[in-house]
Amino acid sequence: MHQTIGRDGMQLLITLYEDETTPQWLRQIPVVDILRQTWMHQYYIDSGQVLLRAAADLRGRAEIRVK
Repeated sequence: MHQTIGRDGMQLLITLYEDETTPQWLRQIPVVDILRQTWMHQYYIDSGQVLLRAAADLRGRAEIRVK
């Protein structure tokens, strides 16, 4: 299930940010940027596949601030 969610979310972001026919104002909606940040934090692309990051690869906000 997480693979389907990851693929769907990534396809939405690709459409929003790379498709020249997408209205630019859609990229300026704050929740779209939150979605982008969340997807970059939770997923990555390897050999064309969208994969969920392992829990050990995720860093919390507190850990990021300390380093």
